[in-house]
Amino acid sequence: MGFILYFNKMDILIDGKNLTYKAIFASLDKITKKPKVDPLIIALRMMCKWRRIYKPENWMIFWDVPREKLWRKKLYPAYKDGRSKGFITKDELKIIVDKFSRIFITICSNLEMTQYIKSENEADDLMYAYVKAYPNKETLIVSSDGDMTQALMKYDHVKVHDPRNKDVMYEEKPEYDPVIVKCLAGDTSDNIDGYRLVGDITAKKIIRDGKLEEFLTKNGKDMFDFNRKLVDLELNPHIESNMEYIKSVKRNDKFDLKAINKIIDKYELTEL
Repeated sequence: MGFILYFNKMDILIDGKNLTYKAIFASLDKITKKPKVDPLIIALRMMCKWRRIYKPENWMIFWDVPREKLWRKKLYPAYKDGRSKGFITKDELKIIVDKFSRIFITICSNLEMTQYIKSENEADDLMYAYVKAYPNKETLIVSSDGDMTQALMKYDHVKVHDPRNKDVMYEEKPEYDPVIVKCLAGDTSDNIDGYRLVGDITAKKIIRDGKLEEFLTKNGKDMFDFNRKLVDLELNPHIESNMEYIKSVKRNDKFDLKAINKIIDKYELTEL
């Protein structure tokens, strides 16, 4: 299915970290562990494509705070302590991500993009707060993070585009509640354990067969309830202050071509 252009006055919310990692891994040489193409070029080309296709009224980018400062990390110290990405160590990747992020944030500040970052929170938390704060605003979330299907499932004014699905404009609403699925199966990407021998398929079968209460009675609710605190974006203890923060941020209407050209020259991003 190809793209169909029929929307109007849509806000685009971009998950900055999600885009960062996608651009970096698309650029890395697995042998040298160095980018074959500057990941900034990949990220900016992707953003330009989304702007061209969706023609948003406003476009915004959302960032995580450093992992060690996340509120979930305080609740669950092992949060996001996953394995390295095979061919590259966490320390090697962190060096690339930190350099990329500094330059990328500077470029975005000169591209009429409003940027959001708030203490203790991830981009997911802030994007969810955005759609909750503006219930009458048609909104598109661009992210491959499965957590954003929570907003898609709950709010009719929200659409999600997963950049991995290049030929699909909008993701469909999930058939099964993504929160319940993760509470049962866990989430390996965030290092959240699930019930023994329960993966996504089994979790969905439990829900489909109406056996959730029976399962929890037999296996205990402690893990389910704890995982829900980590997974359910609606239960974020900062959600009200996040909504206030979202509404307080002034939209950035600055487009400074001279500043962008200086960045291009400084970092030799000639392909831009």
